[in-house]
Amino acid sequence: MNNHAFYHVFEMMMTRPFPFSVSLMRPLSRLVFAVMVMAVVAFTHVPSVSAQSSGMTIIRDVEIETTLKTWLAPLLKAAQMKPEQVNLVLVGSDQINAFVAGGSNIFLFTGLILEAENAAEVTGVMAHELGHIQGGHLVRGRAELEKASYQSILATVLGIGVGVAGGGGEAATAISMGGSSVAARNFLSFSRTQESSADQAALRYFNAAGFSPQGLVSFMEKLEGQELLPSTSQTEYMRTHPMTRERVAAMRAGYDRSAHQSVTLPPQWQEQFDRMKAKITAFQDPARAIGVYGGDNSVKGQYAMAVADYRQGRMDSALAKMDKLIAAEPNNPYFYEFKGQILLEAARMAEAIVAYRKALSILPDAGLIRIDLARAMVEVAGYDNKAMLNEAQAELKRAQTTEKKSSGVYRLLATIYGRLGDEAKAQIELAEESSALGNYDEARRFAALAKASLEKQGRQGTGDWIHVQDVLQYIDNKKDTR
Repeated sequence: MNNHAFYHVFEMMMTRPFPFSVSLMRPLSRLVFAVMVMAVVAFTHVPSVSAQSSGMTIIRDVEIETTLKTWLAPLLKAAQMKPEQVNLVLVGSDQINAFVAGGSNIFLFTGLILEAENAAEVTGVMAHELGHIQGGHLVRGRAELEKASYQSILATVLGIGVGVAGGGGEAATAISMGGSSVAARNFLSFSRTQESSADQAALRYFNAAGFSPQGLVSFMEKLEGQELLPSTSQTEYMRTHPMTRERVAAMRAGYDRSAHQSVTLPPQWQEQFDRMKAKITAFQDPARAIGVYGGDNSVKGQYAMAVADYRQGRMDSALAKMDKLIAAEPNNPYFYEFKGQILLEAARMAEAIVAYRKALSILPDAGLIRIDLARAMVEVAGYDNKAMLNEAQAELKRAQTTEKKSSGVYRLLATIYGRLGDEAKAQIELAEESSALGNYDEARRFAALAKASLEKQGRQGTGDWIHVQDVLQYIDNKKDTR
């Protein structure tokens, strides 16, 4: 039963999620990498990949997403933008890359995070990408991609296909790179002027925020030496963001002019970065994490070892380590969330519910945790506990206020309505899910079934009946524009 805190992919059958075990990937915490392999989806870990062939997935992780948004917040304020105007999308891949696509979506690869040495460098990359957004450098293809799923955007930009698991709740992506480097360079073909403009914008954001731009400069300096290398030896970031010595010199000059050279980022950011790096490493390569963090008694070291235990199936050991971490930091919602995931994976649903509820008591706006809670509740409720099924439904409805792109919520709601005996509502949710995944023929089929069921029951004119009409109209509009 994979449900995340790390790689988050909704793998929901009509009645329940099922265990996912494929050599390509396994569940993470909510760094839940949505993956599709052999027409199967689930929360999974992305393994190390070769230069020729790379598996990558969209990742959902409450802790990492919250951390990155915290780092980005002062830069957004400096750019006079609101947090809701920019979406941060994590991509599970060892590639060192980041780009903006499909509107105001910053795609940040885990390989880049692992390559960075500190929070300042990751923040510097995000500042540069924010400069592309504010500079309006991504007009081409914008209309087609703005409302697309993140998986679809990633697939379009990289020139690869998106796999959708049949019967699964969330679209999951298994991307085989092939010629995607060329596709990415064509799609993200910024001019030197645009790249320099984004650099200068990033310097302004740091200056306005009162922070040193050292991280931006140091990360770009790492790439400077690749300028004369063959393209096949360059990082993906270098390929999609051509670096020149002139650009680096201009950034160094901007740093020299900064009035905040000695102003470092908040000290807690580095601790957050260290934990993030440890978590990603342990989820993606538990054996390597044991080598790096074994014997490290710091929080990040213990966290990495707990994740490594979980990834290698040592659930009791992972739980024991998490209990020690919780004792040390009793108000850390992410520790309770990950404990809930371990318990969910171990089919200890009632205990998972307790852990998820504790996490939500500390972090009530975390929609992804509410979805996990609802999933555990559905498991415990079975077909008989109607009160708990209704409670799970309420949790999902609340989660949808922040998780608008989580198509798996529809599948979980369909499961609940099916168990409550409302076939029409279940079919409506399946229609919504299929529509969200771009399966419009399937969506129309489910919507037509729901409409027939409602009319047979004399429920014309009700909210559900109007909902079905809206779904059908949306599907027709989408199919007409294809």
